[in-house]
Amino acid sequence: MTSTAPLRVVYLEPLGITGGMGHYNDQLAGAYRRSGFTVQVVTTTASRYLADMVRVRRSRAYACFLRRDLPALVRGAAYALGNARALGSSLRADIVVVHFLHQPLIDYLLLRSLSLLRKRLVHVAHDPQPVATMHPGPMYRRCLGLFDVLVVHGPAAKRDLLALGADETRIVMARFGEFRPMAPMTRDEALSTLGLLDLPAPTAAIIGNLKPGKGVQRALEALDAPNPVISSLLLAGQRQGKWDLAGVLARYTGTTVRVVHVDRRMTDEEERAAYSAADVVLALYETGYSSGVTARAHALRRSVVMTDVGDLRRQAGPRDAVVAADATREELNHAIADVLARVPPAVPSVATTEWDEHVRDVIARLDDARSIR
Repeated sequence: MTSTAPLRVVYLEPLGITGGMGHYNDQLAGAYRRSGFTVQVVTTTASRYLADMVRVRRSRAYACFLRRDLPALVRGAAYALGNARALGSSLRADIVVVHFLHQPLIDYLLLRSLSLLRKRLVHVAHDPQPVATMHPGPMYRRCLGLFDVLVVHGPAAKRDLLALGADETRIVMARFGEFRPMAPMTRDEALSTLGLLDLPAPTAAIIGNLKPGKGVQRALEALDAPNPVISSLLLAGQRQGKWDLAGVLARYTGTTVRVVHVDRRMTDEEERAAYSAADVVLALYETGYSSGVTARAHALRRSVVMTDVGDLRRQAGPRDAVVAADATREELNHAIADVLARVPPAVPSVATTEWDEHVRDVIARLDDARSIR
């Protein structure tokens, strides 16, 4: 990959900086920039930090695709249009970095075109085995076969990629680094930003798109205890998937713990407010490989109680607690109480160099003759 001119990276991430991706884009795009690449990010929303550092093209088509109030056919057409325009942005690129494969058939057309144009393709495989509603079929596997490098964040993700037929020589395992430290809001500022008048402390929070497997049901069951260790549970995020979240919440309206649901897709500032309002963040996933929620919580000096699934444990810090996926109500409450008793750090954690190592490992693999088709 050596060249006298700076190599050009196009970084495709429709999700932007909100939701499950958190501020992953800021960290990785910045690492490519620090490594000497020129970087263009194609996305829906970008932080001011990212926009000041690299070139950002905001895609209205991708934004339309993310609107869950639109018919599936309209959203699919918008995604196809977004990918077609992304192809135009990629024509002058040397490397194209792609995250989630949202629509494998449409994604395959983009990836195949880029492959024929001899672009080097990198996939950050956050979820090698998609959720049940997106079972990896033949087209998903074909997409995986087009990438020169597949990046995972731990051995569980690597194992599942291999089970899908991925070429082991193309897999790079990179640690999920910490996010850039940010100053948390005061509690009053956080509640005002979220439009809340009051939120009894201590508060536990589940943040991001709320879907089955996010741990909402588990948290509600655990906190419906005679002597709960928290006073309120903040659910900050929009319902995702076809499940009756309102019905689930209705079953717990008479509990001691006050449950507050801020039911909308969080803006960057609202997401920061939700973390700031929390005394402990819950990442009680039933499945998963890595967590932008955990990294964002650390960046805002918040500790996490997480389940030991996938590769999540690899992100746990000294002030976090890890519980078994089948932890009892008593065990979960004990973990939350233990985290609440720990003294939070006086200053945000220092961002690691693992993002730069991520980029170096990807480029080394691209330079490896074994990865060249």
